[in-house]
Amino acid sequence: MLAAIYGGIVIAQTGTTAQHGIGYALTTQFGASHGLVNGIVMKQMMLKHYKHIKEELDDLFAYLQITMNEFFEWLDSLEMSLGFTPENDFIDKYAPEVLKAKNIKINPYPISVEEIKEIYKSLS
Repeated sequence: MLAAIYGGIVIAQTGTTAQHGIGYALTTQFGASHGLVNGIVMKQMMLKHYKHIKEELDDLFAYLQITMNEFFEWLDSLEMSLGFTPENDFIDKYAPEVLKAKNIKINPYPISVEEIKEIYKSLS
C-alpha cells in the first residue's frame, strides 16, 4: 500500500507518459486492467526510451544493480497477456487518439502513430 501511495504522489506531481496513453483505450474498450496493460507494453516502451534517454536508464539500472536484459527477463517471467491481439479496426481508430492524450506532451521524445500501431499489433 505504501508503494501505491508513493506511486500516486509521483504521478500526481509529474504525470505519465505515452505508455499510459497507449493503455487507456485497452482499459476502456476491453476492460483490461490499466496496470496489466502498462506491464505488457513496458518492454516495448523501455526499448523506445533507451534510444532517447539511454544515459538516464543506464543510471537507473546501475542503481538497481541489474541490467536492462535482467529486467526484461523478470517482466517476461510474469507472463502477462491480454489474451487477444487488438484488431486492425481498433488499432486504426485508437492509435491516433493516443497522440491527443495529455501525457503525450510530457513523453521524453516524440512518438508517432505508426509506433503506437506497432505496439498495439504486438500485443496478445
